[in-house]
Amino acid sequence: MANDDRSRREDEHSKGLVRKTLERTMGLIALLFLSLLLSIMMEWLGMAFIWKEEGTAHSRNMLQNEISFLQEDFQRHLFKSSPAELATKTALIAYDWAVVRSGYLALRQRLTQPVLSTEPTLMVFTKRLYAGIEKYITAAFNILLVFTVRLLVIALSAPIIVLVGVAALVDGLVQRDLRRFGGGREYGMVYHAAKAMMGPLLLLPVFFYLAVPFSIHPNFVFIPAATLVALAIFITTSTFKKYL
Repeated sequence: MANDDRSRREDEHSKGLVRKTLERTMGLIALLFLSLLLSIMMEWLGMAFIWKEEGTAHSRNMLQNEISFLQEDFQRHLFKSSPAELATKTALIAYDWAVVRSGYLALRQRLTQPVLSTEPTLMVFTKRLYAGIEKYITAAFNILLVFTVRLLVIALSAPIIVLVGVAALVDGLVQRDLRRFGGGREYGMVYHAAKAMMGPLLLLPVFFYLAVPFSIHPNFVFIPAATLVALAIFITTSTFKKYL
């Protein structure tokens, strides 16, 4: 009977872990999708009200700037290619899937042909509508490429955050042992507050970096983010309870 209860609890625990993992994965995917949509919407608003003269050149310049950041600051070769070359190849793959294989390029060629008098009214209306919104669609595809390159930048920047976090974890555990052996006080509220802040401190900079409608150097985003996450880890581990 006891073995049955233990097996049931283990099954419930494993199912709970799987459910939490799936929920967090779906939440991360939803966050990425939301940041992409927000970035496209802000680019459209900027084209309509702020950088009217630039048009689609604004999003093209953003893509060039993002790749140039990789060229300047990530000199180490990665998978037999420099990070900038890897970003260019990744952007080309995303362009191939989003524009060519999706059928959009063939549809664009059809919609940009001159209007014929023998065409149905619906086709004439569609061509004229597309002529008015083509620049916004082109900008959306450019932002998709920028989004792809920024995801690569995040992946390349992740080891820095991990290393800083590990250093903060070790230092925090040392401070915890000093407090435990010295009979120091526990601060449960500080521990729970710092623990709750680690997720937002990690996800909000990622969301901001992916959604911001202008070029920004990754160092201005991820160095402060890594510092704040490390501080939260240090406070969490150093204020953990004395006895496990």
